[in-house]
Amino acid sequence: MLAYYAYDKTGECPPEVRDRNLEKVNAVLSAARIGGFMQADVLETILSQREISARTGALAVAACNAAGQEALVKIFGDPRALKKHH
Repeated sequence: MLAYYAYDKTGECPPEVRDRNLEKVNAVLSAARIGGFMQADVLETILSQREISARTGALAVAACNAAGQEALVKIFGDPRALKKHH
């Protein structure tokens, strides 16, 4: 969903939200590359086309696994912190 709006060209998503989402997508792809994910370019192309498919999901999961928990927490924050507020 994040990438879907990061690559919005319809105006459906406010530019500041689109830019923030694209920044996060790029950060994940960068961390995934560092983690050895060899299909980052393929995933980036698919995401930029706003393709929602099982393949996209599988590549996104693989990218996040390659990026690692530490990098994802730096990018998105610690999800455990959300539980403390509820």
